[in-house]
Amino acid sequence: MRLSLLALFFAAAGCSSTSTSSSETPTFTAAEVRPSIEGTWNGTALQAGTSKPIKLTLTYAPTPASTKCSNRTLSAGELDLACVDVSTVNLTASLVRETVTTSMSGSLLVTDLKYQSRGDLSLQAGAGAGATSDRLSARLDQGKLTGSLNLADGTTLQLTLTR
Repeated sequence: MRLSLLALFFAAAGCSSTSTSSSETPTFTAAEVRPSIEGTWNGTALQAGTSKPIKLTLTYAPTPASTKCSNRTLSAGELDLACVDVSTVNLTASLVRETVTTSMSGSLLVTDLKYQSRGDLSLQAGAGAGATSDRLSARLDQGKLTGSLNLADGTTLQLTLTR
């Protein structure tokens, strides 16, 4: 019974194997994404009206195996549920803030079928399960990263980075 309800939900949400989204495949590779994200990004971290320099170095971190199938995520739109195909590029990072250097890892999430130099960057400092750690979330759009850095102590910094 539970499986039947779940199948009905996904069919109603438009995520069946016949949806138009699943028949299209991304037309880009990691080799196309790498030059637009990998390297050193410099900018400012703004906290309570005070701007301080910040540097983020991103490095492509390939995974040992790759999938040939589509990753799908349900997304609630204003009018209806929709399916979204996503591609993920794994990254490692070094974040330098004043005299503190933090190692981080995470990914760039691309929701377009054709790469257009934009995506969502999500990084986290290495920490054990349940531990509080620094987290960086930023939007890549045409050579600019904008977002926030949430520090383990609860402080939030607004970021703007370019190369």
